[in-house]
Amino acid sequence: MRLALMIVMCLPALQACDSTANAAMTGFGQDCLEALRRFEAASDATLPLIRKYGFCVSSNAGADDCDHSFRRLHEAQREFGRAAAERSAVCDAGQVATSIR
Repeated sequence: MRLALMIVMCLPALQACDSTANAAMTGFGQDCLEALRRFEAASDATLPLIRKYGFCVSSNAGADDCDHSFRRLHEAQREFGRAAAERSAVCDAGQVATSIR
């Protein structure tokens, strides 16, 4: 559950926080900064797909099974999971948890 504790989301309007800028200011290593960039990119790619899938499900009255939207979201989620695991493995858990807001 370490990963679940590390994932800090600032999503008041489904917008991710800028953890890379915070990390740069707190002296993280280059590997960690790259992992944080990949994590943010995966987050940025996933959020619009969540909206698209939700819109498809809520608005089509059964005319579409939303499979295409779901497959795209599923792949984005897999990439997000890989990026989150990499961030967890590369960055110090204590620093990440305290520096991202």
